[in-house]
This record gives sequence, C-alpha cells and structure tokens, in this order.
Amino acid sequence: MDSTLREIIAHIAYYLTNPRCKFGLLLCGAVGNGKTTMLHAIRELIFFTNNNGLWDVPYRTVSAPMYDAREIAQISKDFRAFRKLKSLPLLFLDDLGKEPTERVEYGNITTPVVELLEYRYENMLPTIVSTNLTPSELGRKYQARIADRFNEMLEIVVFKNNSYRSSTTATTRQ
Repeated sequence: MDSTLREIIAHIAYYLTNPRCKFGLLLCGAVGNGKTTMLHAIRELIFFTNNNGLWDVPYRTVSAPMYDAREIAQISKDFRAFRKLKSLPLLFLDDLGKEPTERVEYGNITTPVVELLEYRYENMLPTIVSTNLTPSELGRKYQARIADRFNEMLEIVVFKNNSYRSSTTATTRQ
C-alpha cells in the first residue's frame, strides 16, 4: 500500500463517516488503478457493517446492486425495471462513460444514463460511481448541466496511481 492509496482510502473513509458529505461518490482515474475494486469494497463494507449492527444507515434492509454503465441502456428498454433501478435506495454504477450517450428506440432518442443520474440527483439518492473519464471529460460527454449536478451531488475522489495490472497480464488478456 503506497501513500497515494492511503490518501484515497482516507478520503473515502471521511466521505462514508461524515454526515455532511454529498449524497454520492465519484471514483475517477486511469484504467487498472483500483476504482472497481474500491466500489466492491465499499459495497461489502456497507453490507458487513449493517448486517453486524455496527453502522446504522438507511440501506440496512435493501440490496445495493452494482451495474455496469453499458447495462443501463438495456435496462431502460423495460419501463418498470428502469423505474425500479432509478429509485433504488443505493446504487453502484461502474464504468460511467463507457456506454453510448444516446440510444434510439422506435425513432425516439433517449439518454438513459443521464435520465438515471438526473432522477437520483433530484431525489438525493446515494449513488457511488466509477469512471475512467476525468471530471472535465465527463462534462463534455454529459454536457454542462449534468456536470454541474455531478459537482453538487458527488464527492470526487481522483485515483492518481498507476495501474495495478502488470503489462504481462494486460498482454495475456488481449
């Protein structure tokens, strides 16, 4: 564990334990530097502490699924499933920005991820997100309105460390 990772963990711990923090968390940084792993760790921490009576938060009896951003467009095709997804008490969203911004169905252009995030913003629903995009790249992809809401809604944690994956692992996967 290096000093950069310690700083990231301290920032996230502060976010999770400070009641005055924003109602969402954005983990952003380059590929392979632990954002998705941290998403899983936060999710497991919340379940562990709730199930053992160590931390009383509103998510106590709910499941908090994790979705890849690419899944959102598919889920949005089912009105009921998408409505349920938007209103989950806690949502983990991995790889924001990997999905197409728009989708066309029966000639209508929709923006499922934008719709999802706007709903969660308007209802102040806790949302924990990871992305390989920088905050400025997110602004270009989702426009100024959503970027501005991100600033109000999401505590931003930037992963500045290098990839934990070795070059031999990356070569093997290709």
